Amino acid sequence: MYNQTDCLLDGQLHLRLHEPFHRCAVEWIKLIMSSTGADVLVHAIPAENASVEQAVDRGSLKRPAPDQLGGLPARQRVQNNETSADIDVHSYDDAAGVIEDYDALPMPSLLKTNLGLQQHRYIRYIGPSDELDPDLLALRPVDDKQEIQFPNGTHCRRVSRHTHFALVPYSRTRVRAQELQELDAIEKIVTPHGKSLVNLYFRMVHPCFPILDKKTFMEKYARTHREFSSPCLAGVYMLAVKWWHHDRELSAQKKPDIDGLERIARRSLQSVIDRPKLSTLQGGLLLLQHEWSHEGAWALSAQMVAVAQDLGIDSNCAGWTIPTWESGLRRRLGWAIYMMDKWMALCRGRPSHIIDDDWTPGALSAEDFADTEDEEEADGSIEGSVDVVAGGKAFESMIFLTHIVSQMLQKFYSRKALADKSSNIRTVLEQIKPIQVKLREWHRDLPASLQLDASASQRLSPNASLHLAYFAAEFTLHRVLLRSLLRHPCDPYIVQICRGAAKERVTSAVDLVARLGGQHLQAFWYSPSGYCLVTIGTFTALMFITSQSTKEAETYKKTLSNYRWLLRVNSRATEYMDFAVQRLDLSLSHIHELTAEDIVGQSTPVETGTPRASSDAPSPGSQVATTADMQAGQASAIREARPKEQAIQWAQENASSEGLDDTFPTSFFYEDAVLNFTSPATSTPAFVVPAVSRV
Repeated sequence: MYNQTDCLLDGQLHLRLHEPFHRCAVEWIKLIMSSTGADVLVHAIPAENASVEQAVDRGSLKRPAPDQLGGLPARQRVQNNETSADIDVHSYDDAAGVIEDYDALPMPSLLKTNLGLQQHRYIRYIGPSDELDPDLLALRPVDDKQEIQFPNGTHCRRVSRHTHFALVPYSRTRVRAQELQELDAIEKIVTPHGKSLVNLYFRMVHPCFPILDKKTFMEKYARTHREFSSPCLAGVYMLAVKWWHHDRELSAQKKPDIDGLERIARRSLQSVIDRPKLSTLQGGLLLLQHEWSHEGAWALSAQMVAVAQDLGIDSNCAGWTIPTWESGLRRRLGWAIYMMDKWMALCRGRPSHIIDDDWTPGALSAEDFADTEDEEEADGSIEGSVDVVAGGKAFESMIFLTHIVSQMLQKFYSRKALADKSSNIRTVLEQIKPIQVKLREWHRDLPASLQLDASASQRLSPNASLHLAYFAAEFTLHRVLLRSLLRHPCDPYIVQICRGAAKERVTSAVDLVARLGGQHLQAFWYSPSGYCLVTIGTFTALMFITSQSTKEAETYKKTLSNYRWLLRVNSRATEYMDFAVQRLDLSLSHIHELTAEDIVGQSTPVETGTPRASSDAPSPGSQVATTADMQAGQASAIREARPKEQAIQWAQENASSEGLDDTFPTSFFYEDAVLNFTSPATSTPAFVVPAVSRV
């Protein structure tokens, strides 16, 4: 019934039993061993042809990996069940197969004294209003590990005078054994390509999405795959496989079972959420990056925010008694969660889970990106890698852009803001302008390495995703403006200015997508990129159905058609364009049959009033010949009467002050023109918005 590998280690009897076996025999063995105080762990060996998934799904009775027993990192050759190739696996002296407490390591290690990545316990942040008052805890003495022991045997760790974490042990429990078996199942799926996939991940993903600490990850991986969280390890493998063909050795071989990795990762993540570690957050973020549009993504994003708060990620860890690398990792994780939440809220049209005033991980510095140094330049093996300098700057710039997006969501897309339908166009523009200024400054201050055309030879450029996110933010603002123009009657001159600015942004966005090359399409893209691509098409469709003339409608219809063609021909180059094609085909299925005449002919008259009163003038969709034509003529006459010198001066000042490249609209502050036009103290508009022609 059992073989020679059964053994008694650390007070635990390990039995490897071939199925089927007699349950009564197991209970008899447990009864005998109970007198010795040893625990009995039964490892079932399934039938020869049972798959890894079947073994994992059996529950507590699972097939152990070939390296279940053994010592510190030694290598053993075993035969792969699926191929004739030999593979490398680890073996360990310890019954659990891993180092449980890094503080007990006899050799130097970066992982010593770490707070959030220990194997034998998990942590929970003790907040300022917790029943364990931080001021009272501050009076308790601590040991040499800065830990406090309570009378019931529980512990907490002090990382600063008023910051403590509860330490909850769970080593050598059934759930811990479950984790090890899941890790073995994950490793078996990717064997013998695990090491190559890890290297591929740190070449392609990590520079732009630094949610892991490379040095500690590689230290653990050199010992065993069992020192990781299952969703984290599976997530690394899943993302790395996306660049399978960028590795010369992997490209000619069969890819591993990604669906199997994802099933294990999702199941194990729900299991470890109530035992949070930093690796729990890492696994969740990697899963969301892998498949942003998954049906459960919104709920998972909420869980990740809650886990981050459980781990104190939302707090500034400056001055804490934790390793330097962990402080940097905490800050990067904090801002990665922030980005995930805000863009998920924007993409799904839901309220954010994070209040900005309660999210203060601390500002990032150059030291926080120390582990992304480009080690590959030393040996020349840089072909096809992402530029690490550009990747780190892209991550920081994405954080700054996300702050602006958060302000948009709060100001214009909160439930309270959406319920307020009283604001006229002037009020809306006054609210939009400060955010528009921040967007302009963000784009103006992008370093040279983040410009779209900036890319080193034989390097991938992560900049496309960043620029798409910028245009998504622009269209998020313009949707507010367009909604206000449709809701409130407005002077045709104001409509012309606002729609002209929107047209420039549509043209620039489509031009951006047309300029994307292989170095962009094959690089890392942030997970909201598919939504950003869809937003360009959606906003163009909105401009089409609200066109003021047949000519304008034809222009937008042609632009939309060209844009969808661009997406379609590149849909096999990146999954995000494929996503955009599918979503636009679905959401615009009722639009593509409409003609320009249909759009203009379907406009409905609205209440009209005095030509200059923004609260009474016709809506932009009105095509009533009498009042609308008269107003258009009046506005045209006013514009022609303005001094040419004033228009030239405004255009020169606007262009010189911005320092913008040719992809950026020059008539950027259209809000100034509208606000000045509607000012009660001004009888005529102070300056003209110069026309910008783009090919």
